[in-house]
Amino acid sequence: MHHRTSGQSRRRTILSSVAATAALTLGLAACGGSDSSDSSGSGSDATGAAVADAIQLKAGELNFDPTKYCGDKPMKVGYITGFGSNTWSVTAKAVIDKFKDYCPNITELEYYDANGDVTKYNNTLNAWAAQGFNVVYAFDGTFGTQTLPAFRAAQQAGVKIGVANIPLGDDVVPDTVTASVVQDQDDMAAQYVKFFDDAKKDGTSQILLIGGTPGNTLDPGLIKRMKANIEETGADVKFLQDSPIVGNWDIAASAQAAAAVIPKYKNIDGVLLTNAAVAPAVMRAFQSAGRPVPAIGGTGITSGTICEVEKVRKSDPNVQMLSLDATGNSGPIALAKAMAAFQGIDESELGPDDVETYVRLAPYVDTLNGQMPECDSSLPADADPTMALTTDEIAAAVG
Repeated sequence: MHHRTSGQSRRRTILSSVAATAALTLGLAACGGSDSSDSSGSGSDATGAAVADAIQLKAGELNFDPTKYCGDKPMKVGYITGFGSNTWSVTAKAVIDKFKDYCPNITELEYYDANGDVTKYNNTLNAWAAQGFNVVYAFDGTFGTQTLPAFRAAQQAGVKIGVANIPLGDDVVPDTVTASVVQDQDDMAAQYVKFFDDAKKDGTSQILLIGGTPGNTLDPGLIKRMKANIEETGADVKFLQDSPIVGNWDIAASAQAAAAVIPKYKNIDGVLLTNAAVAPAVMRAFQSAGRPVPAIGGTGITSGTICEVEKVRKSDPNVQMLSLDATGNSGPIALAKAMAAFQGIDESELGPDDVETYVRLAPYVDTLNGQMPECDSSLPADADPTMALTTDEIAAAVG
């Protein structure tokens, strides 16, 4: 049971907009363009203590029973996304579409893809409020705080809104949005530090981060949190660069970035990728340079990455990887909390109702602990196998 935490201040990182390329490649961690956070940071309260009530996500399944939050009242539900054309977004939509089967009292489930246009996004929210929609689930990796006025207006009109992905701050819950579900990045940092420390048997594990677009706050924020964890735990891990390497969360750009940085350092023991989909290209860059493939940490796993890691480990079983995933299974929590609020159902097991709800990602590839999923070549290379979908459901979603 996850207890409510009314009365305590747990303000988090407020991340604003990032380019549509982030939404295209990232269904992974919350990301944004400007950071106006306080000193506590995501995943910690004002004293720096870890989030005790963060909810653990599961890979391949939801961690709760959606039918418990359907209620009896008929409800019109909307699902809106800032950018929904990539495979991750298509399969994430399939997860939400299953709510029509969970809840027969959903009379309508309408979907809208704003395709990177914040005006269309906000106008659709306004239109749904005027049309009597009862519940809206909103996913956004693109617009950040630009959507808050529309959320606030819709809620004032009686719509219950659940948001996932972008930290908006505790102060927006429950008035601007009913629920906001975000990732515990301190937990991510702690798991990555331990992984890189354990992956290097002797000596200091020297690592780099290859990430996204210039100026995004996910990458430097994760480095900051990992450095704090290294200092706190005494882990024998060191960043070779204090700043992230720009890879635009893009396969070709990340490969070029890796090829450029490899000659600069005699030893690179680990690489953290804030889009694990680029891992095959980064590994090939090391192989082309005649260098050992380093330990790979990341989030945003794909079927293609799993197949490539499996292939590389057949020739070099010492190659290690840790991926933290199931990001597509956090949105249903936001939707369920918004539905429960409309239906008048207690949803305390899904986290607090007066501050943001934090979730911990699920280790999916964890070779140090013998966890290596089998390559499934029947899936699209860019499919996320950690969604709460079967293989057949993923194939049906992507056509």
